[in-house]
Amino acid sequence: MMIENVEIDNKDYLSQAENLIQQWYDFIQKRKLDKAIAICKSLIQSYKQILKNRDWPKATENDYNNFLILAITFKAFEDYAELGKIITQAKWDQNNSNLEAVWLKLWDSKDRLDSVRGRIQSDIVERIYSNLEDLLDQYRQNFGNGLYASPEILIKKETCSICKNDIRACSHIKGRWYDGHICRGIAEDIELKTISLVTVPKDPRCRMWPWREREDRVFEMVVLTLFQVDNFLIDD
Repeated sequence: MMIENVEIDNKDYLSQAENLIQQWYDFIQKRKLDKAIAICKSLIQSYKQILKNRDWPKATENDYNNFLILAITFKAFEDYAELGKIITQAKWDQNNSNLEAVWLKLWDSKDRLDSVRGRIQSDIVERIYSNLEDLLDQYRQNFGNGLYASPEILIKKETCSICKNDIRACSHIKGRWYDGHICRGIAEDIELKTISLVTVPKDPRCRMWPWREREDRVFEMVVLTLFQVDNFLIDD
């Protein structure tokens, strides 16, 4: 099923987004997950073009930040709908690949919603976030809190993603939003020191699953991911 790119209303794009969030949620409730995903993909593409081309009439910095908020929100919704396609299958939780795939999508969706919850007022966002928390509780009950890989990395040089200067000397602040961009440090000279197993990880995607154990207590596991809440906006 294909849905053409949504033409963003330049007069009332926030109300338009609110209506589309409700439409997406209606599809979720009816388990029309492919239609829910199609809405997300269409909107994300439209917001991506606005943020990339910077040709929105009379747009302010706040407008571009709003477009980024909406893009991340709908990407979180897409992640949620995709994990829904797995957990609506019979006995999905008896398949290790499904368990790992849902775990990753759960955290992708949750992290994205965490980044926008204080910036967008939506009961639907809160409901989806609560559902993700419930699913996380199910994992904890079935598998415990788990162990995770945590690498220690020495960063020798770090530049600002906004101005490209040394982040220690520029005026931008990590994590703050600027004109539709999130400020972050870009590591350019790094050295991996050690890898530890921890119970409170920075990135829970790096989980050590019991079925990944090989001979002699050797585990296959991810030790580092490059996940960012807005990474889907970066061109390949």
